Amino acid sequence: MDYLTLLTTCSLTLFTSAHPSPCASPATPKTSSVIAPSPVSIPIFSILNGDTETAWFLLTHVLASHPGQLTNVDKQIREAAEVLVWREMDRANMCIRALGSWFESNGQEIDMCQLENLAKEYGVGVAFGNEKGSSPVHPHTSCHERGMEDDHEHSHSYRHGICDDASATTTILA
Repeated sequence: MDYLTLLTTCSLTLFTSAHPSPCASPATPKTSSVIAPSPVSIPIFSILNGDTETAWFLLTHVLASHPGQLTNVDKQIREAAEVLVWREMDRANMCIRALGSWFESNGQEIDMCQLENLAKEYGVGVAFGNEKGSSPVHPHTSCHERGMEDDHEHSHSYRHGICDDASATTTILA
């Protein structure tokens, strides 16, 4: 998969694990008061193009996981959710920078398993499709566990969107 195809067709799955990658930002005691949200897939292009909009979406996603109404969230919970969101955005951005460096030093194409392994290093997953019903590939699932070989080419029809729990798509970019 070439760099431009990757930017326009692949998503990073955030909030994949309670066990962060050693490459990611450290956890803080403040974030322990926030209930861990369900994984959500965000198109790489959306992360690059609008990190503030993506962070706002993720904040809403995190707060929706918390019991109670979104409008009456305690200030401490909201601040903890913001820390959690920006830590996850930091992981995503570090992964995307590493991906750019990979292309700069290794050539014009990356296969799916190499991409998954790179994402694992930063504690994020990869979703190869944003179709309704497609499932993201989480960092704890290897290519071999899914029956894919390292050089396997995988194709889907894609569109820009955010997959929440791999069941519904909300368009973020036109």
